[in-house]
Amino acid sequence: MEDNRILIRSKRRRRLSVWREAADLTALAGALPEGDEEYKIVSFCRVSSVAFLRWVASQAVIHELTLSTFRIGPRALKLLSGLHAQGRLAKARFVVGRLASSQHSRNNERTYFERLVAMCQRNGWQVCSINNHSKIMLFDTPAGRYILEGSSNLNDAPNWEQYTFQQDPALYEFYSRVFDEMFSFAGREERLDLPADETVEPGLTFPAVPEIWR
Repeated sequence: MEDNRILIRSKRRRRLSVWREAADLTALAGALPEGDEEYKIVSFCRVSSVAFLRWVASQAVIHELTLSTFRIGPRALKLLSGLHAQGRLAKARFVVGRLASSQHSRNNERTYFERLVAMCQRNGWQVCSINNHSKIMLFDTPAGRYILEGSSNLNDAPNWEQYTFQQDPALYEFYSRVFDEMFSFAGREERLDLPADETVEPGLTFPAVPEIWR
């Protein structure tokens, strides 16, 4: 696995916003971004990453959702299950942090993680747990391939958060390869080259990752 990567792109047309109300994202931003648009957003404790999931699913069926987050909130779990049941979300794979799957985690964290794994097993989705703190969401839809980058975990109780939302096939593929490496890392007993007094637990994959994700 390569240690460092960078994607260099030409400047894009940006829409900069400061959002102060938890209004419908369609009313705030209009349609989903075009290929040459990039939405830069700061929200004052009112707009969560879950709002983006609802927004995209309301505008287009999500063929595949790929996301990394430290944890997924309980209401977000219900939303994901509901979207799948309604035919608005087909495939999904998730990378979450190690705290919830750790034997040292609190009971409510372990219960959340068990629910997440059970949901993925029911729906044929994939989830892995690694030392992760990134927050990235990839939406593969008939309208285009969208990327959400931001500070918020997948929950509906945001703090002050910042987001970048855009449609960009090249960036989508770039992050898709990163997710492939995350799942590959989780499936191996691989340790980072750290000082002797630091250790990193290998990741856990639930259930096994099929070849379709390679």
